[in-house]
Amino acid sequence: MGGGYVVQKVLKQHESLSRFNSSSVNSIRITTLFWRGKIYTLGGIFKIGAPGEFCSHTAPNDNGHRSLIALDDDGRLTGKFIDSDSPKVYDDCYGLPPSGIIPKYRQMTELAVKEHSRFPNIGIIGWDITLDENENIICIEYNPDCPGIITSQYVLGPILAKRTSRGNMLLDEIMYGI
Repeated sequence: MGGGYVVQKVLKQHESLSRFNSSSVNSIRITTLFWRGKIYTLGGIFKIGAPGEFCSHTAPNDNGHRSLIALDDDGRLTGKFIDSDSPKVYDDCYGLPPSGIIPKYRQMTELAVKEHSRFPNIGIIGWDITLDENENIICIEYNPDCPGIITSQYVLGPILAKRTSRGNMLLDEIMYGI
C-alpha cells in the first residue's frame, strides 16, 4: 500500500450530533488562546459534513454542502447555518432548524483548556471534538498550525473581542502590549 495512511477505530456518533447528517462525523471546533499565563476559550462552532461524506471537513458533494453554526457558551446552536465554502446562509440544515444544545459542551471546553495548558508555547489551538454514542467526549484532533481562525470568525465574528482578566480586549493587549 505504500506509506502515509492512518487506521482509526470506527466511531458511532451521539444522536444529538448525527441527527443533522448521520454519514458524517460532525464535530465541534473549540478555539483556545494562551495569553499571559491564562487560557481563553475564543468560541465554539458546530461543523456538519455534507450528506454521504464521512467527516465534517471534506469538500461538498452533489448532495449538499458543509454547514457551520455558532455555539453559545452553553453549547446551544445560535443563528443560522453558514455554508463553509460559500457566502450562503441557510435557515435549516437538511430540513432541521438551528435548535438544540450540544451535550457536554462545557466539559468539552474544559478539556480543550486543560489540554492547551500542556502546550504553553502554542498561542492558538483549534480543537475538533465530538461525542460517541455513549456521550463520551472524543478529541478527534488538535490543530496548532492551522487553528481555523478565519472559519471561526466567519461564524462567530471577531474572536479576539473577548475581554481579558484585566478588562481589556484581547486584541488590544496582543497588538499594543497593554
